[in-house]
Amino acid sequence: MKKMMLSLILTCFAAHAFAQDTLPEPARSLDIAEVISQTTDDGSCGLVPMQLVYKDSKGVVHTLDYTIIGSGCSNG
Repeated sequence: MKKMMLSLILTCFAAHAFAQDTLPEPARSLDIAEVISQTTDDGSCGLVPMQLVYKDSKGVVHTLDYTIIGSGCSNG
C-alpha cells in the first residue's frame, strides 16, 4: 500500500512539473489581491480536492481548483 501511495504521489508531482513547463510564463504565478474564500483540509487521508476563490489586482474573480494530500494520513 505504501509503494502504491508513493507511486501515486510521484506521478502527481511529475504531472505537475510537466504542466508547469508547458505553461507560458505569466500563467505560472497568480495575481492574488484578495482571497474571497478557500476550502480547508477536513482531516481526510488521501487526495483531497481544494478550491481558492480570489480577486486579482484588476478586480476579476478567479477560482483555482487543486488537490492536496490530506492531513489525516498516518504512516503507522
